[in-house]
Amino acid sequence: MVGLIVATVTLSAPAIAQALAPKAGVTPTQLVWTTQPGSAVAGSDLSPEPVLALEDASGNVDTTDSSDTVTVALTTPGGATLAGTTTVTVEDGVATFTDLS
Repeated sequence: MVGLIVATVTLSAPAIAQALAPKAGVTPTQLVWTTQPGSAVAGSDLSPEPVLALEDASGNVDTTDSSDTVTVALTTPGGATLAGTTTVTVEDGVATFTDLS
């Protein structure tokens, strides 16, 4: 598979309110690859599978977030597709994909 995997985050209504409210602790400002997606032969799982984290500007993971979702997509001019579960709910600020191919 040749292409670029991109990720987006969708904030839930409570998370948006939390991000806008002044508070102590972590306010996520970035979505960071903690494990870059590996390569795969068509029909085989990516190895390694991608993992992303919601972090603040200092690199601290928002471990209080277990409601937002992260979606990955493959952008490629060659017509390759990304199969598997492409949207996952973060757990403790981390989005782990387990069946992408």
